[in-house]
Amino acid sequence: MKTIAIYLRLSNEDINEGESNSISNQRDLLKNYISSKKDLQDYEILEFIDDGYSGATFDRPALNKLLKLTGKTIEVVMVKDFSRFGRNLIEVGNYIDQVFPFLGVRFIAVNEDYDSKDYKGSTASIDVGLKALIYEMYSRDISRKIRAVQKSKFQKGEYLCALPLFGYMRSEIEKNKLIQNPETAPIVKRIFKLACEGKTPTQIAVIFNAEGVPSPYMYHKEKGTDKMRGWKLSSENTIWTNVIVHRYLKDERYTGKLISRKRTKIDINTKKTMQIPRSEWIICEDAHEAIVSRDVWKQAQLVMRPYIPKPYTIADYNLFKGLLKCEHCGRTLTFFKNKKEPCYRCATRRFVTFCECKDVRINEQQLKDFVLYEIQRKIRLFVFQDMNKGRIQNNSYEVEIEHIERQIKQLDCKKTSLFERLADGKLSKEDFKEKTAELSQKKTDFEHEKTALLQKLNATYVVKDSTTKDLGKYAGVQELTQQLVAELIQTIKVFPDNSLEIVWNFKNCIKD
Repeated sequence: MKTIAIYLRLSNEDINEGESNSISNQRDLLKNYISSKKDLQDYEILEFIDDGYSGATFDRPALNKLLKLTGKTIEVVMVKDFSRFGRNLIEVGNYIDQVFPFLGVRFIAVNEDYDSKDYKGSTASIDVGLKALIYEMYSRDISRKIRAVQKSKFQKGEYLCALPLFGYMRSEIEKNKLIQNPETAPIVKRIFKLACEGKTPTQIAVIFNAEGVPSPYMYHKEKGTDKMRGWKLSSENTIWTNVIVHRYLKDERYTGKLISRKRTKIDINTKKTMQIPRSEWIICEDAHEAIVSRDVWKQAQLVMRPYIPKPYTIADYNLFKGLLKCEHCGRTLTFFKNKKEPCYRCATRRFVTFCECKDVRINEQQLKDFVLYEIQRKIRLFVFQDMNKGRIQNNSYEVEIEHIERQIKQLDCKKTSLFERLADGKLSKEDFKEKTAELSQKKTDFEHEKTALLQKLNATYVVKDSTTKDLGKYAGVQELTQQLVAELIQTIKVFPDNSLEIVWNFKNCIKD
């Protein structure tokens, strides 16, 4: 069955525009349009919704899912207007003029009265470009206004982040005001107290884990706030670590300051941010009640070693960075540059006295040898299976083509027989014309069928050739590279007995 994707988007700035842009309103509009068009009524409808995402960026969960399916299971993409799809002039134009036509996907913007089917073989009207430009200008204008409002609120000491700083909670009386959280503020106070007593961040983490003090991750998980949009928490933070403790000890906001605008987006069309010099930060003194005094905060800084950035060298290169995961606790293994025996270890043992993964450790060279062997084995299997699959598929097409060619020869013989019967006076001219026309039509149909099969057969050779080229850079590989590892491997699981399991990026493509 043919499929039509309706894409619905509502950003935070659209909320002020009322019901006209609501998700339900967009849904009703698009479904009514589909029911009014005979050529769309038999389509299966799939919904993709991005609620609370700006149109300035194309990095949206539902849109990403939709774009992956276009050209595969989705034949039509429909939106209320161009701005629902996106407010980025270049990206919108690229999809409408290049990507969708190439994939054979029909694009409809209902309120713009735009249907790409009406522009097949020609360029859409200049209205599309002008409207996309207007939407992008509107988006930039909205962005400037939002930043101006935020700056004003920051200067007044208002807290605008999605989640309160650990140790605080939102005031129910004053909007955007932080007050001490009776459950977590004592934890923060104790962190600073232990630091002032000379305890290092690692020692503090060990104490908290031994006492069963819930980490910030576990606290938010218990409260159900770990799923809030924009709040990313790693399973590695289920325990206290030196990194978490260090971050809180360095945070000046616990002295009552509100510090904002430490980073800013490079452009509205990207999520990338850049650091802002401290001289340009917005710092509001006494914006909320302090958990620790300024003197206590300064004293706590003395226990922490100053961070001195080291210049990067080739020796620091970590081929498996972020890939090795402890199967017991889920933590990413840390690389230890021991000159005699570089290895990867699970660092949980540093913060938890008794843990199952205390012996999780893998020698770097042993790991490289194992991964290289597994990659070589997988490539050999892939080549073997690909050759067999291609051979079976090609044989199937060739058999069908031979069958059609025999049918065409039979039709030619029948046509010759008709000529002979006409010459002998055994067939009238009218019957001859009727029967030859019928045979010609059948022959034409068979020829079309044969052409289609030949195209499929040629396509399998093209795919096989391209696959061979891709495998050419891997087949016979004798050394691991970052590109090779990144393209083929998703994760490497390390078990407590130090056995390994590779999770590949090409799932279900190769059978062992």
